[in-house]
Amino acid sequence: ISAPPSLMSPSIPPVPSSNGIRSQDGNKHPSLLLILGIGLGVLVILVISVLVIYSSTSHKGKKHPPLQES
Repeated sequence: ISAPPSLMSPSIPPVPSSNGIRSQDGNKHPSLLLILGIGLGVLVILVISVLVIYSSTSHKGKKHPPLQES
């Protein structure tokens, strides 16, 4: 008769994985570079979206008359 595997040897507790970035003090905080990168990316996408929307709506109602030679 053999003992269950849990009683045969002491189990080693799992080491918790670090999901956040830790500073030297051990405090979890996101990197300033990461925040600036995300903010800059959002700003670029916002500016491009506004320019595309503005250019598509500003040319919608304008019709150029055909050029007449004199």
